[in-house]
Amino acid sequence: MLPIAPEGRVFVTLAALILAVSHILLSPALAWPSWVLMAAVLFIFREPRRSESQRPLQGVLSPVDGVVQEITEHEDPYLQRPSLRIIIRQARLGPFNLRYPVEGKVKARWIKGSQHKDRPTPADRFALWLHTDEQEDIVCALDTAGFHLLRSSVQTGERVGQGRRCGFLGLGGRQVELYLPPDCRSEVRPGRAVKAGLDLIATRIARPHD
Repeated sequence: MLPIAPEGRVFVTLAALILAVSHILLSPALAWPSWVLMAAVLFIFREPRRSESQRPLQGVLSPVDGVVQEITEHEDPYLQRPSLRIIIRQARLGPFNLRYPVEGKVKARWIKGSQHKDRPTPADRFALWLHTDEQEDIVCALDTAGFHLLRSSVQTGERVGQGRRCGFLGLGGRQVELYLPPDCRSEVRPGRAVKAGLDLIATRIARPHD
């Protein structure tokens, strides 16, 4: 069976009902649009299985399927610190699933210009602040400007796994920004195609413990 994102199951069910009713009430020649609808819904909400083996502990994985657009030193607008920013443009034809780039704990969320500790944040972003076991902070910000379909059930304080699924960002072509510690080493270049939860995009530098 084709793996389907949890967010799409209700849509797949509705499309299947429309398909069945169309064949009951209409002739096969007139029911063909229901097959197109069914195929479109299955395509949009498909969720390819991704292997969890050989994920480097200090690695930062791509959160989405897409293409690396930019790698620069940039001020983190969420944590007000210098950072290595990696921008990935989501694939327009999907898959549209989101995955955690690192293992750790969700320290905060920003939704539609919300504020954290009296700091304003970009109004067109949904962002997650992830705190790793190595005491490093990583922010993953998703473009939500215009029409979009975003689902993410993660809550502040929840522990998350590297490469694990965390939500769905539908209707491709959106920009995803990762703000990493400035001493992280980039493992990709602009133009590189990457897969969510599978491809390494950066390596965090191991620091000696006190």
